[in-house]
This record gives sequence, C-alpha cells and structure tokens, in this order.
Amino acid sequence: MTGHRDLPEMAARLLLFAAVVAGCGRRPERTLDAIAAEQESLPVLYLTRGGDELVAAPALGDVVVEPKTRQLAFRAYVCTHPNCPDRDRRADGRPNLFIWEDPLWRIDDRGEPQYEVVPDRMAEIVRRGGTQEPTCPACRSRRDPSRETPAERGEYRERVSYYELPASAARRRQLDQEYQERRGAGGASGPAR
Repeated sequence: MTGHRDLPEMAARLLLFAAVVAGCGRRPERTLDAIAAEQESLPVLYLTRGGDELVAAPALGDVVVEPKTRQLAFRAYVCTHPNCPDRDRRADGRPNLFIWEDPLWRIDDRGEPQYEVVPDRMAEIVRRGGTQEPTCPACRSRRDPSRETPAERGEYRERVSYYELPASAARRRQLDQEYQERRGAGGASGPAR
C-alpha cells in the first residue's frame, strides 16, 4: 500500500496531469453545469479510525470503505480555531486532521457501507458516543459544553470544516475563475456556443 504521505502527492500529480491534458490544443468552452460537476468531483481525503488515508472522489454520506483494509473511512476535517491545542502540532506543516465518525454506519456482508436508519438520528449518535456535529477532539477535550453560551458553541462549530487537499483547492480556484468568466460572458447551463 502506498504510504499515507504519498497519497496527497499522487492526487496532486493526477490533477496536474488532467490539467495538462485538458490544456493541450484548443479547449472548447464548457457549460456552467460541466464546470460545477468537476468542482463536485474533485478528490477529497478520507481517514479510517486508525488514521489510514484514502484519496478518492467524494461519496454520498461522507463515508467510503477503504479497499485494502475494508474499514470505514470518513471525510477528513480540520479545525481552524485560534486556540486549538492541536492546531500547530504537526511537524510537516499539514494541519491536524480528524474525522466525525457516525456510529450508525457499518459495513454489510457484501463489503458495502450501510447506514442504520433510526427515528431520532442525532440522539442515537450521541447515545452511541458520537457528537451531533463535527467537533475537533483537541478542542472538545478542554471545553465544557454545559457552560458554553450558544455563541461560544457556534464559534467552535464555525471553525471546523472539511479538509481540502492542496491540489483540489488549487483546481477549485481555477474552476471558480472559469465559472465566473463563463457566467459573466452569458454562459448558460446548456451547451456552450
């Protein structure tokens, strides 16, 4: 298996290769729908409970099965709170990543992710040891939610977001620019003229 540090580099190389191939020759203008579809399919990072990394296209439900270990892998999150205890702990300059593990997911007999449907999803997630929303484990360890104001809880919630691979972030910026240029030029969602 490729080392987990090599996966983001592989994703960057694949995106660069796709950009070079797409840039060869005269490129026809794309529709706004085509640009949006590419934005939605940019590679993302998934982590298993044990920290194994998987770079793949985004999945519904933010969970996939890691093919080699057959474990559930969840979308990677990052905390940007200025007082996060783990914010600057990694020596490689990459942010400290974590998952929001939903205990209602499991792997079925065919090796596919299956979600257990329950009447009160959030209550059941908490009952099984999860949290109602993505929460940084380092920040959670020093917080006392019973004493927090709604504004304080909101500040922590707003500082947690999906981690975006650097290559995907760069490509997203290019696509955003292309989208705005097409939209400004009267781009439609149908075929380009």
